[in-house]
Amino acid sequence: MPSEKITAMPSWGGAQVGTDLITGVDLSQAAALQNVKSTLDDFFGNVPSPTSIRRPAATGAPSRAFQIITPADTALTASTENILNQIGGNASAATVTRQFATGALTTQRENVVVHPTYGFVGASTMTVGATFSITNAPAAGTNATITQPLAFWIQGGLSRFDGDIVGADTNDRARIRVDASGVSFPSTLFLYHPTGQPTQLAAANFFQTNIGYPSTTGRDMGIQLSTDTTGSYAMFAGFGALATIFGNQNNTNPIIFGINNVFQGQINNGSLWYMGNGDLNASPVTAVVNGTGASGNNVAGANLDLAGGRATGNAEPGFVAVRYPLRGSSGTTIQSLSTNRYPVVTNMFRAGGTVTIASSTTETSLFATAASGSTRTIEAGMARQWQAYHIVINGFFSTTGTPTARIRLTVAGTQILDTGAIAFTTAALNTRFRIEAYMWIESIGATATVSCTPFRFDYPDSTAFANNSAMRSLFGGGAGTINLTAAAAIDVLWTWGTNSASNTISTNQQSINIIG
Repeated sequence: MPSEKITAMPSWGGAQVGTDLITGVDLSQAAALQNVKSTLDDFFGNVPSPTSIRRPAATGAPSRAFQIITPADTALTASTENILNQIGGNASAATVTRQFATGALTTQRENVVVHPTYGFVGASTMTVGATFSITNAPAAGTNATITQPLAFWIQGGLSRFDGDIVGADTNDRARIRVDASGVSFPSTLFLYHPTGQPTQLAAANFFQTNIGYPSTTGRDMGIQLSTDTTGSYAMFAGFGALATIFGNQNNTNPIIFGINNVFQGQINNGSLWYMGNGDLNASPVTAVVNGTGASGNNVAGANLDLAGGRATGNAEPGFVAVRYPLRGSSGTTIQSLSTNRYPVVTNMFRAGGTVTIASSTTETSLFATAASGSTRTIEAGMARQWQAYHIVINGFFSTTGTPTARIRLTVAGTQILDTGAIAFTTAALNTRFRIEAYMWIESIGATATVSCTPFRFDYPDSTAFANNSAMRSLFGGGAGTINLTAAAAIDVLWTWGTNSASNTISTNQQSINIIG
């Protein structure tokens, strides 16, 4: 084979070379081809484009259309990279500029691998088909250590995937690993949009896909954040704290996660959430749940809201409840939870301010201004059937002579209870009293029935009006029809029967608790 530039179509033992075709060339026969490297260098530098390499169509088990065999090199130069195959660039592996004429260009692809189309003579199934495959990352041979073996390395620029990234095994698992090895700051996995638009990490497919820690079973997408050399945890961007995220091992086992050992939890498909250090532990720890704390000088902290599940329309919503572990027999069997759910007692209204009523026969509320975060108003749609409200008002009163007073309990302005005239038999001075009432929601809706029983007004016996003396109690009850589809405020009203500066009542503690 001559070594000068090829300008015709020579024949190499049946092989043909031209602008369209090279067939049957065995590039391993270097001796027979007489300096193949320099000849092909000259060939590809001079043959008009496009140059094609194509094996003729065949049947049966034809040979590969093109094959580059790796030479078993020895004693390569120490500490110097040795690139075996290069596509593009110049002889120094540096980029080369290719210039276009002026004009917009929608898409330009430098190297394109076109997918094949596979067919069969009869109906058949191909389990896996790949247009491009890499068998593995570089393997470490004798005396070799590869700190970071990479099967595929994109050294710069954006990478775009128009198709899906599928799982690596029969369990459909795909793992994105953020490796913080060799860096001083934990590595971060970001969901990023260049113009600041919202991004999200989602697990879809009809709620059958999980985000979590990869395992040998289940159908998971795992996000694994490696630890750095100091043992600190890598960061999941958006949490604002160093964290590790572990996920569902399969569709029945729990999700486990934790943040700096301050918050660790576990969730499984039975809606159990374990707070502390996992679902089971020989040394369980107490868990604390906090709203976001503040930083800076005298900055208020955030509220922590708990809510039952929201229903649709006018269906019964979920509620916050307590389930108690049930004591069992001695041994290692974990206790089960109570079947019953016990509603949490919550404070609806509280106030410590003073309300004083004197020299007036005008009906006046005994409630002071609500403390921050509390209210006397039942929100529209909040009430439940047989929900109970415990109302307590403490204070003191003074009288002159034998006046009368009247107490009314109202909801949304509608009377629920009226004591009528309460007669005081003799003068009192700064005598303490307590009003206590239980209000019940017997039915809900626009014509709800609200009742109050019992209602108590307690104060020392009128003959003494002193501490530790016998108590006088007034009992009562009542009911009314209220529209609970609208907001409804609870009120306790006082009216003196006689206008006198000596007839005074002051309240200094008021509360309303929801107890059912």
